[in-house]
Amino acid sequence: MEPPQTFDPDSDVITGPEIPAAPVEPVLDVDETQGNILPGFGSRHQVLLGLKVNEGRTADAKSWLARLVPSIACLRDVNTLRNLRRSLLRRQAALPAAPSAPFINIAFSIGGLRLLTPDADTIRDPSFGKGMALLSGSLGDPTRPDQEGHPSRWIVGGTPETTPDVLLILGAADACQLRDLAGGLRMSLAGLPASGLRVIYDQEAFVLEGE
Repeated sequence: MEPPQTFDPDSDVITGPEIPAAPVEPVLDVDETQGNILPGFGSRHQVLLGLKVNEGRTADAKSWLARLVPSIACLRDVNTLRNLRRSLLRRQAALPAAPSAPFINIAFSIGGLRLLTPDADTIRDPSFGKGMALLSGSLGDPTRPDQEGHPSRWIVGGTPETTPDVLLILGAADACQLRDLAGGLRMSLAGLPASGLRVIYDQEAFVLEGE
């Protein structure tokens, strides 16, 4: 008799008994899935950069984004480093520091996609098409403008003007690595050749000590 299969919370793979007539899960392409979706960066430090495409500069924005593509961390990249770190920690390897690397992922609003591709309106997700601000009431957010948490009071995303077209998600275990990565991207956006993009939101975050 085979031993029961259990879920290891420290594992990247959930296994369990097969269920008759259950739908077959699609196999994910590990090179086409961004690493912050699966398995998640899990980094102690992150930076969010919200970008807006400058009017009349869509072509420049496309060129800048195209140059960024090779730097996007996929599921394979993040998972490989994550498993290496876990393996070394489990063996208590005598290293000065566990291997680390900064990661970049990218997200787009429906407004950003409409600027960058004619196929944006073929996305069959009405919630994504309407945007978070319009649907916030259905998520339990306040519906009166005088209440804290109403979209009109949001720092980012409450209006078309404060909604990024592009969101860069940067993560790293090492604060210096992340600072260098974020600084280089900010310089590239503001320098020459013109990026066609401007930063409208810039947020640094880190895990609190003891957490």
